Amino acid sequence: MSALTEPQPATTRRLAVLGVGTVGSVLLQRLATLDALPLNLCLVANSRRRCVDADGLVPLAALQSLANPDAAAAGGIEDHAGDGQLPAFFAPGDVVVDATASEALAAWHPRWLRRGLRVVTANKLGIGGPLLRHQRIRRQLGQGGSYGDAATVGAGLPLLRCVRELRSGGDHVNALAGVLSGTLAWLFDGYDGSTPFS
Repeated sequence: MSALTEPQPATTRRLAVLGVGTVGSVLLQRLATLDALPLNLCLVANSRRRCVDADGLVPLAALQSLANPDAAAAGGIEDHAGDGQLPAFFAPGDVVVDATASEALAAWHPRWLRRGLRVVTANKLGIGGPLLRHQRIRRQLGQGGSYGDAATVGAGLPLLRCVRELRSGGDHVNALAGVLSGTLAWLFDGYDGSTPFS
């Protein structure tokens, strides 16, 4: 067993973290602070490399190895998981974290749900992409799937949860208005209208 791996109890659910930018790397750092991992981290990938071990990975060691061409396998997210082919050892109830902005990975969200995997995503293209994909994800949720998707909506505002709770309580939401982008809010804050916005 290498320094990258960490054995986990057989009953622990497996975890894949796809994307190790700001969101993915913070998640791995957080996992590293836990005394016992609640999930068995088995796949970590960026756009160029991946670390895979069915027996478990040490979060920070896996993150560091992605920066070292000699320590991680070649072939990143698009090569390894962009086609939806997560390692065969991933089973129903296991968790896939999509911390990317990849259209290819977002297209696999409904298929992963159909496979019984739990999907947690900061990728807005999952349910915020094509209507057909949104409908397929919702259909899988109606059949018991698990999909966490509010990580980046409204620059971290609890907008989706609030709307869902209003609707489940019988309220009807007719419209939402506002600047729901942190980037646009920052731009508009400095824009005085004296020159064209373009």
